[in-house]
Amino acid sequence: MASPEAAAILRELQQQRDNGICADCNTKNPQWASVSYGIFMCLECSGIHRGLGVHISFVRSVGMDSWSAAQLKKMQAGGNADLNAFLKKYGIDKHTDPKVKYNTRAAEAFKEKVAAAAEGKPWTCPADIPMGAVAAAPPAR
Repeated sequence: MASPEAAAILRELQQQRDNGICADCNTKNPQWASVSYGIFMCLECSGIHRGLGVHISFVRSVGMDSWSAAQLKKMQAGGNADLNAFLKKYGIDKHTDPKVKYNTRAAEAFKEKVAAAAEGKPWTCPADIPMGAVAAAPPAR
């Protein structure tokens, strides 16, 4: 269960612009989150995110899971409006199938942006982000 401090931070974040509506659909009052992107989502979309794998989207319950300080910083660095505005710049609509949406280079870049901000590190947007829902290249081995 979220500590009282974590619960207060998450409640405050849920009140911010667009965080009261699922990042992937129009369900109101989302009670799940992707720490990776700092976004809030509904139960149904959280199941889809869990299916993507933790390397793409690390999912937590807003009320039932415990939260670390680092996870809360990622939530503060992200935001539903910021994610969808960022992806829209690359032609990726909010309602794009999450299996496609979160496997794009644009989504990967947003995740990197959130991680850098949470760690207090500088971030520069990569120049190699293609337009549209084009799958990200697999990581180099």
